[in-house]
Amino acid sequence: MQFLQDKNIFEHTYFGFMWQLCSSIPSTLPDPKAISLMTAKLSTSFVLETFIHSKEKPTMLQWIELLTKQFNNSQAACEWFLDRMADDNWWPMQILIKCPNQIVRQMFQRLCIHVIQRLRPVHAHLYLQPGMEDGSDDMDGPVEDIGAARASRASSKPCCQSWSTG
Repeated sequence: MQFLQDKNIFEHTYFGFMWQLCSSIPSTLPDPKAISLMTAKLSTSFVLETFIHSKEKPTMLQWIELLTKQFNNSQAACEWFLDRMADDNWWPMQILIKCPNQIVRQMFQRLCIHVIQRLRPVHAHLYLQPGMEDGSDDMDGPVEDIGAARASRASSKPCCQSWSTG
């Protein structure tokens, strides 16, 4: 039964359906900001949790371009993306640490950098402390404390499909 479910999830027809669903949003829908956020969430979740696990990824570049466009059009989507990773480290762990495919890891890294750069002009004041604008990297606490709070909340979600290197 699991094989049949996996076969349907990694079927090119399903990928095409998801592409149509995520890439063609009518402009006549009410509340375009909310629709943009929902579409970006769906696209991101599909790409990071399903698409990149498929053996063949012939449309990966198009998906990344779509995600980039969606993040460019929605500050809320960028904020959701970073908040999602701050609350649950599953994407970074699965993609940056466990994924054997270098192209997938680089794609995810570039997507993260793009989102951070997109938010920088709006959120820089939240992170820059007085006296740090000059580029100095003085920290108030010991280096050992960096990330300690996050490390204690390791995700208990099971790994999805085994990674393929194709």
